[in-house]
Amino acid sequence: MITELSKLDARIPKWDTTDLIPRNCPICRHSGDSRYVRPDGLFVKYCDTCGTWFVSPAPSDRQLKDFYSRYDKTHRREPAVAGRELAERYRGIDPQSGIVMQEITSMKQLTGRLCLDVGFGRGYSLACFKLLGAHATGLELDPDAIACAKQWLGIDDVRNAEIMDLNDDAKYDVITMLDFIEHPLNPFEVIEKAHRLLSPSGLLVIHTPNSSFVSEEPQPPIFRVDLEHMQYFTFRTCSFVASVTGFEIVHLESFGFPYLAGIDRLPAEDGARLAGAARDSIGLELVNSLKHLVLAVPGMKAANQIRKTLGRLQEEQTLSERLGRYHLLCIFRKPE
Repeated sequence: MITELSKLDARIPKWDTTDLIPRNCPICRHSGDSRYVRPDGLFVKYCDTCGTWFVSPAPSDRQLKDFYSRYDKTHRREPAVAGRELAERYRGIDPQSGIVMQEITSMKQLTGRLCLDVGFGRGYSLACFKLLGAHATGLELDPDAIACAKQWLGIDDVRNAEIMDLNDDAKYDVITMLDFIEHPLNPFEVIEKAHRLLSPSGLLVIHTPNSSFVSEEPQPPIFRVDLEHMQYFTFRTCSFVASVTGFEIVHLESFGFPYLAGIDRLPAEDGARLAGAARDSIGLELVNSLKHLVLAVPGMKAANQIRKTLGRLQEEQTLSERLGRYHLLCIFRKPE
């Protein structure tokens, strides 16, 4: 039985239905069977072989590249942020405050390392890598994002390209794909390419919506928001990928909650929303900014107590995030 999903996200892409391509599972190439119809009219299939959910027929690669080339202006949920404001915000962050960076730095010391962020968006991860002493480099299709990273974040090694365009001779210590692997039509080839680009013991970090639990929900939100997503990974997907690529999984977890505030309004209709560089970390960034402000005031009597309080708030927020299961974080390591 195919379930028709009700509208949740006000942003529904207008795909050219004359330019849709049928496809098998983009991870293992099996056919899969249709289970849902998304609010944009596209079918979501399930592959019982590798556990992946995927859209088929899907918009063509041409459609998707055009969509992402103007993503920040036309589709991003967070309000536009001036480059100067973005740079100021990132200057005060603790680069190890978020769950993803905590896990990366627990496995690899980043000073002097070559780190690639694929689909870097507003450059949050690039800024974190830079603050941690790594050489940060990134790929994007949106020219505005590239210009912002260069001019305001001071990261020159960014380019308008896809990972498949890179020469295999380039070797990275860490490759991050944060809210990325759900987008391209060829995710398995992208992961294989990352394997070739990584140095021995290098890390591939994938953060993506987690579809492991959709069978527990009659109207899964994961298939009703962010309708530019072309596939959805599960824990089984990650295990399958590791088994056929030679990667080993060194970290796998689900965490976090869907960000649904103002989801029923288009971005232009919702001017009251807070601007955020990372939609799930606004509160955490505020805590970190206050922490840095307090520590910058010499001789303040209550500074130490405030620092402890802010540290506890940060820990509590991190613990709360880890109670959720909307996101999937998988860290693969390339063997020596």
